[in-house]
Amino acid sequence: SVQTAMSNLATPEAGASVVLATCSDDDRHPPGCAIDGNPGTCWVTTGMFPQELVVRLGKQTPVSRVRTLTTKVKGLALEYSEGPQPDGFKPVFEVTLPDKGGDLQTETHQFTAKATFIKLRVASGYDDFASVHSIEVF
Repeated sequence: SVQTAMSNLATPEAGASVVLATCSDDDRHPPGCAIDGNPGTCWVTTGMFPQELVVRLGKQTPVSRVRTLTTKVKGLALEYSEGPQPDGFKPVFEVTLPDKGGDLQTETHQFTAKATFIKLRVASGYDDFASVHSIEVF
């Protein structure tokens, strides 16, 4: 039997886009970097918390897993919405990440839902500036 790799739904190639970011004024680290498929780029929060990023998937689609790559994030929460508009979000998880200094924090969570929008909330950080390098949805 041939196993096919699951495709990341949160990429521009899959039709995804960032529809809301609470801070987006840094041209070097724009919100789109969180879903560009390159872990070397990132969206950077400004010194205030919480910060939110809402990703619209290409269409309402069944999801089973989310993986995030971040740095200096302390409190991290994820919610999803299945409607045509980014509202009525339902919680998936809220966690406190370990402090890894400047090293990447990797979080993977399994859940089953039909989602149109994914909201990532950086509730707190270990520094004034935290970064989201990647949001992957499978």
